[in-house]
Amino acid sequence: MSYSLEFRPAALKELKKLPRDVSDQLHEVFELLKQNPRPPGCLKMKGSSGHWRIRSGKYRVIYDILDSLLIVLIVDVGHRKDIYN
Repeated sequence: MSYSLEFRPAALKELKKLPRDVSDQLHEVFELLKQNPRPPGCLKMKGSSGHWRIRSGKYRVIYDILDSLLIVLIVDVGHRKDIYN
């Protein structure tokens, strides 16, 4: 069972600002999330409304999982020093 990806507009905007090598690295993470939205290394964020996060080097992807619709919604993408603000 494969999930589809959807992006919030703000996440797409941040993704487009990233360097090409980082963007390619994150696309590998997105492919992983399509196959398994809860891969090893992902964590459910505390104090949020169901957000999950996964690390990719110095960058983080914050996402929601909509199991009933088989959708992974990418909420935010960014450098670890900026993503949690």
